[in-house]
Amino acid sequence: MRHRSMVALGVTCFVSGAAIALASKPDATLFEGKEPKVAASALLARAERAAGKGSWERIAIGAVYYQSGDKEKGQSYFDAVLGGVPAASDYFRIGWAYARAGDWDKAKPMLEKANKLTPKDFDRLAGIAAWYIYKGERERGEEYLARALAMSPGDTWFYTDAAGAYLGVEPQP
Repeated sequence: MRHRSMVALGVTCFVSGAAIALASKPDATLFEGKEPKVAASALLARAERAAGKGSWERIAIGAVYYQSGDKEKGQSYFDAVLGGVPAASDYFRIGWAYARAGDWDKAKPMLEKANKLTPKDFDRLAGIAAWYIYKGERERGEEYLARALAMSPGDTWFYTDAAGAYLGVEPQP
C-alpha cells in the first residue's frame, strides 16, 4: 500500500511539474518575425525573469548587453553580481565577457581575482592563459599555461585553446 502511495505521489508531482512547465513555456510570437532588436529585447526580458538571483544567469544577460554595445546596461548586471557575495566563477565569467567585448584592461583584474580565489582550478587557469596569449601578453599566458598543464597534463582543451590563442583564435568558453 505504501509503495502505491509513493508511486501516486510521484506521478502527481510529475504531472503537476509538466503542467507548470507547459504553462510557463514562452510563445514563439515573442521572437518570430520580429526585428532583431525587438526579438532580443523580448528574449532578454524573459531571461531576466527566469534568471532570478542566479549569478551566472545574470552575468550571461549582462554579457549580451555589454558585448552588443549597451555597456552601461551590461555593467549594471555585473555590478549587481559583484555587489553581493561573488564567487571566483563570477569574476571569471565577467572577465571573460569584458575580454570578448575587447575591454582587456577591465578583463585582467577580474581574471586575476578569479585565479587568486581558486589558484588550483586548472580549467580556469588554462582559460586565463589562453586569453593572455591571445591578447599578446605571452609571457604571463605561458606562465599560467605551464601551471595548468602541470596540474592536468592530459586535458586536450588546454592544448587546443592555447594553440588557438597563438594563432589568433579567440578563446572559447
